[in-house]
Amino acid sequence: MLKKTKISFNNNYGVVESSTLNLDKPIVLGIVPGGNTRNLNGYMNTFMYLLQIRKSPNVNSDYDISNIPFNILIAQKNDEIDKLIINSIPSNNFTLAKKIFRNINIISYCAGNFDTSRNLKNIYDALINKGYTENEAIDILRQIFVLQIVDNYVENKHITKIPYATVVTVHDIYDLENYSYRLEEEKKSKFIHNPFVRIIKNVQNDRYVLYKSFGEGSLSQSQNEHMFDYDYIHAPILNSLMGIYLIKALSMSLNKTYIKDNLSITSEFNYILAKVQQFVMQKDKDFNSFTKEELGELDIYLMNEIRRMFKEYISIKTLSTEEQDYLNEKEDTIRNVYKIANFNYELSNIINAYKSIINLFDNYSDNDIVETRHTNNGVINLTKSEAIQEKIQSFTKRVNHLYELLNSINLEGSISSKVQSDLNNWISEILSKIISLINDNKMREIFNKYSSKDNIKMSI
Repeated sequence: MLKKTKISFNNNYGVVESSTLNLDKPIVLGIVPGGNTRNLNGYMNTFMYLLQIRKSPNVNSDYDISNIPFNILIAQKNDEIDKLIINSIPSNNFTLAKKIFRNINIISYCAGNFDTSRNLKNIYDALINKGYTENEAIDILRQIFVLQIVDNYVENKHITKIPYATVVTVHDIYDLENYSYRLEEEKKSKFIHNPFVRIIKNVQNDRYVLYKSFGEGSLSQSQNEHMFDYDYIHAPILNSLMGIYLIKALSMSLNKTYIKDNLSITSEFNYILAKVQQFVMQKDKDFNSFTKEELGELDIYLMNEIRRMFKEYISIKTLSTEEQDYLNEKEDTIRNVYKIANFNYELSNIINAYKSIINLFDNYSDNDIVETRHTNNGVINLTKSEAIQEKIQSFTKRVNHLYELLNSINLEGSISSKVQSDLNNWISEILSKIISLINDNKMREIFNKYSSKDNIKMSI
């Protein structure tokens, strides 16, 4: 599982791995189609966008990831989310279980909807096994809020709701994942009262937001299945409504308010639509003719309202203008530095090379065959001594290369003294780590035994 944290010179993505799921405070948990760390971080960045949490250069709000009173997490491919949640369930303590589960807010997208359902079903079974009645288990699970993006969850060949939780399903009617809404639209029966969006309730009192995309490049014109970022996260109106739902659910988590039938955004919904109507009237053109630039303007216009609502519902320490400027400059500098090289990757390779040398030294005798290579000239067997000598050369080359990369960073004069100090401290930390490896007593012993003066010439 990945957790979103602040960006730093040591952590340019602002992501840390977590093997546990702390439910002592509210969480926003993403369950999405699998991907690598970079892709999953992209999803978490879009969650931040929905809540308008400050992130340079896209969102310059006055509240930051460091100060929010909840965690933003995302499940990785092999994470057993159900088991992590089950581990936090007390036995026969209905009130406590409800309080714990009210801290869980899930963003579930596309194929992730099936994983979300499977997790909820497994948790339901675990609740029964822990002594809860069926009604108690359902009431406890009802405290989990799920923002389901794309209405495509199927059971017994029929599209249905994700079970047990309080679910808000948002769906673009042109999304080919569920063609039924497109067919209904062709009958002209769905959007008579509002041309953009409507909210309905099903028999279980879960809310559905149906969105009719419009303007240049929308789903209605492109006929794509969907693109998460463009068609949902940056779909004006829909994204602001998703942001409001998340804000309301998080506010209830923080205020320890149970979900019953009071997760309503009727007034906020009407307010947003009134804002949209004002914007459309100002443009004095048919909304279906909006350009990408105008849709972008509407997106920014509505996201400003999300910032206001976030601070209205969630108590948060806000940043001064000076603090915002400093963080924006620092993040911009971090991006520029990492354009030169992935320094975390370079340092990790050096540390791994060090560990490999130590492992050979500790666990083999000099004449042991530690590696066999098949080449065009036949089989080559490397002894411990030969392998260590080769790895020392590689280690040395990597150290010198990283030193050259660090030496190429020259931003002095173009950034503030405060950010320059942060940068200098980070460079000093890297150099200190490398020097500590080189000066390690065992490493010095290895160098003295296996290296000639000619095969180790380091710049540090």
